[in-house]
Amino acid sequence: MKKIYYCEIHDCKYHTTERNRIHSHHIISKEQMGSNKKSNRVYLCPSHHMNVYISGTTGTHSTLTEDSIIIHGWKLTTLGKVLYYTINGKEFFQESKN
Repeated sequence: MKKIYYCEIHDCKYHTTERNRIHSHHIISKEQMGSNKKSNRVYLCPSHHMNVYISGTTGTHSTLTEDSIIIHGWKLTTLGKVLYYTINGKEFFQESKN
């Protein structure tokens, strides 16, 4: 049975069984000395990945807009692992889909 990869953003229905069709995004970018460990990565669909903003970087993630997604990281809670991020100042805590 093939693994199914899901976009970690709330209400996103994107999923695929093809690993090359989902983006593995570094929460702390390699440019900022972030690791390649699983705890520093999140799966995002191509559309949501284009909206990620990381302060102090150049390139794709350097433009802040009202639709920007700022990923703060994974947190361990009584519910398990949740992704903490903000979109337009609104906070989200999303249980891991993967």
